[in-house]
Amino acid sequence: VLLLACQGTAPAGLAPDAIAVTPLDTAAPAPDADTPHPKPKPAVLADTPAPPEPEAPKSAGQMLCEKSKGQWLSAGDTGANYCASLTRDGGKQCHKKSDCQGQCLARSGTCSPITPLYGCNDILEKDGGEVTMCID
Repeated sequence: VLLLACQGTAPAGLAPDAIAVTPLDTAAPAPDADTPHPKPKPAVLADTPAPPEPEAPKSAGQMLCEKSKGQWLSAGDTGANYCASLTRDGGKQCHKKSDCQGQCLARSGTCSPITPLYGCNDILEKDGGEVTMCID
């Protein structure tokens, strides 16, 4: 605690002798041994980034998927993992399933860019007939 002494009159309501003056060249009194002192908390820098979360170990299926240049993704309501692979003929014109490595998309008349296709998609079957295929 630092107390400053000012010359002049004491503030209103305080008697002049109510203010204790400690000379600046006198050491502060030692604290009582019985007074507990809180331990200082370690300094935490606001700019320190949190350590990265450890990466979950990869399954054999995920490693095989990545080795074959697929993407390991989560799908559907269950969040099940699967390997999505690019097709060789994605975007190519098609008229039936056999024209494509993946699916022949009915609305665009093109081969799907990936396989498998999750969700509901209008596709053309091997005879060219249109159906809605849903995979969750």
